[in-house]
Amino acid sequence: MVIGITNTTSVSLQNLTEIANSSSVSEFYGKVNHIIYGDVYFYIMLWVLWVILFFAAQQKENQPLTNAMYSGVVVTFSALFLRAIEFIWFAETLSLINDFQLFSFAIITIFLISFNWMLKRQ
Repeated sequence: MVIGITNTTSVSLQNLTEIANSSSVSEFYGKVNHIIYGDVYFYIMLWVLWVILFFAAQQKENQPLTNAMYSGVVVTFSALFLRAIEFIWFAETLSLINDFQLFSFAIITIFLISFNWMLKRQ
């Protein structure tokens, strides 16, 4: 069983050359995400953002479910922005995160909102 990031590519001169030949910042980020991290870099960064926002909200007020819900809303909107950033590479349109990664945050957030609403309704 492998634990951690899989499908990563070792950094070679060819990969560095492909990354360095970027014409925009979004293309650079997209190539780093696609070539080196196998399309999971920004997905992991969004999960880290969720945890950071959750613990920041927990320090202010101790409501784990509500804080997870609000953090999830912020991360879902951040994921929408990351999904909107696209670039063309070898006649293929790529984005910083894919649809599955985008909808995973939305589904978890909708579940948290429904669960929180159910508990407050009782």
